[in-house]
Amino acid sequence: MTEGTEIKNLTDTDVISVSKKITTLEMKELNERQRAEHAVRMYEQQKSILHDLENRNKDLEEKFSEVRREREREREEMINKFFNDFYFA
Repeated sequence: MTEGTEIKNLTDTDVISVSKKITTLEMKELNERQRAEHAVRMYEQQKSILHDLENRNKDLEEKFSEVRREREREREEMINKFFNDFYFA
């Protein structure tokens, strides 16, 4: 049998079977592509959230440091006032 004859001997069932297999593979490929795109979107979203949280944490650390310095300054002022009032009263 020649190659051309083999193709002519394919039945409708064979064609339908091959067609279904191709369709199934295309659907699997599409599904995998969609999953990959979703994973990329989720990664980018998590990266953005992390960046925002890092910025927020930095801001809070700076404010905490500022408040701590202010409280230390107030504490020193109170101690100085106490000693000045106590010794010079």
